[in-house]
Amino acid sequence: MADYEAHLNSLPDKLYKDSVYYFSKDRLANVYQGFFAFGLNDLGRDDRWKEWDVARCGLFFRKEAKNDAKAVKWDNDLWIEVNDYLIKNLFERFEDFKLYLNSLPEAHLFKNSHPNDELYFFMFTTTTVFLYYHELGHIIQYDKSSQKQITEEMNAALTKIDFDIMKHACEYDSDEFAANFLYEQIAGNFITKSKLKSRQVLKAMITTSIAAIFVLFEMLDDGFQLPVYFEEKSHPNSLIRTIAITGLVLNKMEEEFGTKYEITQSDVIKRAFQIVVPLLGSGYSMKNFYDALNLEKKGIVNYSTKLRKIRDQFDWMAGVKLKKRSLNATNK
Repeated sequence: MADYEAHLNSLPDKLYKDSVYYFSKDRLANVYQGFFAFGLNDLGRDDRWKEWDVARCGLFFRKEAKNDAKAVKWDNDLWIEVNDYLIKNLFERFEDFKLYLNSLPEAHLFKNSHPNDELYFFMFTTTTVFLYYHELGHIIQYDKSSQKQITEEMNAALTKIDFDIMKHACEYDSDEFAANFLYEQIAGNFITKSKLKSRQVLKAMITTSIAAIFVLFEMLDDGFQLPVYFEEKSHPNSLIRTIAITGLVLNKMEEEFGTKYEITQSDVIKRAFQIVVPLLGSGYSMKNFYDALNLEKKGIVNYSTKLRKIRDQFDWMAGVKLKKRSLNATNK
């Protein structure tokens, strides 16, 4: 907690320090500290900031009763803030279904690489890693010439008039940026920790990670939004986002392992949703999922392609910068 307080004291007063959440007496204090330590360690990598030309960035928790996180640029100051309400709700969602999640076949395969951990906690930490990198993606996107920019993750309902496709493109970009690091986490667990290098183990790691991300989106979206929408709201539909992230993770897997494991996008999405349905509450079923996919499959592909083409036009996008960074590293 001392490092958290020291970090807060180093940040500008303009971030409304009166509403900062101090977690030392929270029952999830270790969870908050783990999230903060992970982010602070990543933000301390000077090589990354020099290459992406981004100034120092802060990270803290805000006490606010809504499921939300923000990436903020105010003058020359940058910070990521995550509401304590979101952290608690995410953790409790997975914790409430601990017995169910730990009974899954994937949980037994997971023990192969994480013998001292439980699947429910791994899925929760997966959401925090993804959320952190998604917010970092927005920080990298921000225009230096603009004095104040704020991106919220709570998926606001907007009219057709208020809809902004560039906002959707930026969200798609931040998702892709975060998905690269999600894959790094999965591959790292599989390569360095897993005693058994099999298709079943790798698929279990990917599927449970994707299921966890879907829970995060559902929470930020205030429920799984059906029917699938396109040019509406502040963020793309959670199903569109989940399918796009799955595709990127599997493409990265194929780049690294070739066709050795033959894990398909449809298999991962289907199994991830089977895992998630009990966590979504009443009113959701596999039929909801299949109906949505069958009705809008072509539209989902076309809209994802449209957003990616828009994103690729701008060299300030985080995903574009990451690709260039990876290419430069490969060519050295």
